[in-house]
Amino acid sequence: MHQPQPTKDAILSLLRHRSMTITELCQALSLTRNAILVPLKDLRMRGLVRPQDIVRTGQKGKPSLSYEIVPEQVEQMSAAYQAIAPLLLEALLSQAGEEAPKVMRRLGEDLHAALMTSVHGEDRGLETALRILEQHGAQIETSVDCGRKTIVSHSCPIGRLVRADRRICSAVASFLTAAGGKDVIDNCEYDEKLTCRFEIASDQAE
Repeated sequence: MHQPQPTKDAILSLLRHRSMTITELCQALSLTRNAILVPLKDLRMRGLVRPQDIVRTGQKGKPSLSYEIVPEQVEQMSAAYQAIAPLLLEALLSQAGEEAPKVMRRLGEDLHAALMTSVHGEDRGLETALRILEQHGAQIETSVDCGRKTIVSHSCPIGRLVRADRRICSAVASFLTAAGGKDVIDNCEYDEKLTCRFEIASDQAE
């Protein structure tokens, strides 16, 4: 079960100001230790938060770890980035005109090259690409029906960009295609709640 997003946001808000131990987070948010551990683990898996220092309280028991936001993530979570990114996408696609599909395909390939080079000791195939998407906020489910593999996430990590221009989903499809070496089709759903849905062509599905 996923912890409500407000708890994660509250943890990030506190850690923006200074590093804190789990005990300090519990006290600041009036939550139990377990209620903090679940979202904190998710934030660590997504690369947003990391252990920093060992804090010795002088009390019996193991020393406590303090946690901090990963410095690079502070910039990426900036409200300015959130505001300007859809405008940049709109300007890019407007400038691209009829070349927009090719631009999105190239963007996906460039994302693959940039993100996969940071992965060490792994196969760097489709499964690795899906783990990377999960680290950035996707909640991946996969299924196979009649030879067609479907990848679904009910949490869209780039929802604001998708609402600005749906064609950005084709860049994600291109990213997955580059990772798995098989054509991936964008079949996302654009209701009030966005649903990411990508399908591997039936004659190529595993």
